[in-house]
Amino acid sequence: MEKACVNRAGYSNGGLIWSVTTLLLALLLSVHFASAQGTGAAGPEPAPTDAVKVSGKTLVVEGTAELRQGHGSARYAALLRGYGKLLSYGLRNGMFPGGWGSQDSGYRFYRIDADHPASDVLSWIARSKVTDEKNQKGEKVLTLESPAVGTLASAQPFLRSMTTQDVDLDGLSDVIAVGYDGRVYVLQSPGQSESKVKARSESFALLELVTGPGYERIRAVLPLGLESVERVGDEQLRVLMKFETLEVVNGELQGRLEEQRELLISMSDTMKRIRFTINEPTDFARLHQESVEIRGSAISEKLLEDVHVRLNGKLAWESPSGIGIRALQFNLAQKLSSGWNSIRITARDQDGFSQMREIWVEGSSAETAAEKGKKRAILFALDNKFKQERIHRALVDAGFHEAWITIVEGDDATGEGFLASLRQSLGATELLFYCEATSLPGALVEGKALRFEDREVSPTDIAQAIQAGGYEKTLGLFHTEVLPARRNQFTAFELWRDTAAFLDRLGDAGRLVIANTEAPNEGTRSMRRRSRERLLEALEANSGSDLERVIDRKSPEHTLFRGWMHGAPIF
Repeated sequence: MEKACVNRAGYSNGGLIWSVTTLLLALLLSVHFASAQGTGAAGPEPAPTDAVKVSGKTLVVEGTAELRQGHGSARYAALLRGYGKLLSYGLRNGMFPGGWGSQDSGYRFYRIDADHPASDVLSWIARSKVTDEKNQKGEKVLTLESPAVGTLASAQPFLRSMTTQDVDLDGLSDVIAVGYDGRVYVLQSPGQSESKVKARSESFALLELVTGPGYERIRAVLPLGLESVERVGDEQLRVLMKFETLEVVNGELQGRLEEQRELLISMSDTMKRIRFTINEPTDFARLHQESVEIRGSAISEKLLEDVHVRLNGKLAWESPSGIGIRALQFNLAQKLSSGWNSIRITARDQDGFSQMREIWVEGSSAETAAEKGKKRAILFALDNKFKQERIHRALVDAGFHEAWITIVEGDDATGEGFLASLRQSLGATELLFYCEATSLPGALVEGKALRFEDREVSPTDIAQAIQAGGYEKTLGLFHTEVLPARRNQFTAFELWRDTAAFLDRLGDAGRLVIANTEAPNEGTRSMRRRSRERLLEALEANSGSDLERVIDRKSPEHTLFRGWMHGAPIF
């Protein structure tokens, strides 16, 4: 268990340089926020325990990272590791739901984003301040102090940056603000006695922690501030926000990116048109049991058309179509698969607007006979030196249908052939694919493209092909190489950015997609050999999750992944 020092002193929002005008504005806002939250908006989710609500304690943790990666990179890595310690400590000690449990074996993960809302936790961690910084024995050491634990239960938003503008054209200034929770807030002028939160967006931030034997990954997308605000039509604002994306693996900074995003925010909605109350189970809970009771409700501003609950991609329950009510409770018991299970609750109103909430829970570790799926394998190699016979034998021994194994090498490995193979499931429910290709970095939206002799393949092409195959579970492994003529044209962070965007397009529930990070200073042959060796080791391993088998144990920072698979391993 991570150690956290408890500090009983209160927390102050230090560390930022504010103008006098902004200070006065913030003070006025703080007076009015308490009454503002009584306007019908949902409270923080999830709610902390009663003990947390009255706690004035703060937590103090240390984040460390090796200085050999550079002082700037080490500082970002140490900061993110401090965030990870605060998140892990809170989960282990019941400060917020999401049972963490022992991490002695297997992989644990926890994510905060729009589909897994915990904005109060995200704000609490993002508001932590660095109280000490030093270099010690080749490491950057940052000491972080959290805000008061009791602020987890605060109804008021904590603002990262703000600006004033008359956005509703009533002649009075409104406040448009970005919270530490990643939400955009529209607030009535603080000079008015009836000041309140007029509108708020969903959270656009993310915080993810993944840990396993010898492995720790922390990923964050955090707001930096507002760039501009513009009224669009009668009920919307076009907001330009600046975000920072960071990813750290075992204390090494994989990449950092600052980017602007243009967002449309409704000024009339103080909450989502459809929201969910989930009473059971707790998101990311480790249950280790055979069944779970799913209890909760869907609440809509307009009449509900239907509600669906899916377990591991399969429809578990659906309401009658056209139910025509604003609130619907659901209560159903479902058997869990071994390993991780995905529960997705989707509600749609009569105007066609839909909202989804996702929950992950871990079931028992024992795989049942009914879980053994029909497995297909597709492998595309760049040359004719693939150890085809050994890999074929390992695939058959691992339970792959011999007639459903496709191995293509060298000049025969075309982009069109790869996509066609993905589309042809041949009746398989589970897919393993391994793909080698040269990469073409530089696409800001989708990340890198894969380059074959006949065509380029985008992540959208791959995602559509996998969907057409109709697989219930997919494990994808990519080995990509920068074209030799362009190898020295990109920095390590630029290569990470393109790989991260590429994986973001492909990862999903029931789909785990893994890629190597291109190392500009490593030879092509050694990278290719290492990738193939890991594939063989994964196939021939007797136990462990798919992720545990595939991660490069010697250099974990070489492995990036997105998505998460439910149930037993494909290997």
